[in-house]
Amino acid sequence: MNKAFLILLVIMAVIGASFFFYRSTTVGNRRNQIFCEQLNIGMCKDEVLHVLERFGSIHYSTADFGSGNFEIYMGYVDPRIVGQKTYILSFNNSKYSGVSVPASFWEGKGIGSVNAVCDP
Repeated sequence: MNKAFLILLVIMAVIGASFFFYRSTTVGNRRNQIFCEQLNIGMCKDEVLHVLERFGSIHYSTADFGSGNFEIYMGYVDPRIVGQKTYILSFNNSKYSGVSVPASFWEGKGIGSVNAVCDP
């Protein structure tokens, strides 16, 4: 009985780890496809929002810093990958300049830290 339980436990752990690895890889690939391949530096706000709306449901608010510099704080729901993530789209002189995500608590970077989504 103990051997069977241990084998079942190991099988369940392997299946669980495989699922989380697959989901993480899929989310990363999808995020790269949308935010790094479809969005281009220099696009205007309407172009960026139009591209993102083709891939999923978005809800956003804008923080305007003046002189065409603003950030869009966007909650994005991708229908292909269930879940929502918050993204920060940055604009300089009213042109798209990049996207980042808030750093997680577990990364130890502190409150208010962000991570770039796309490598320059």
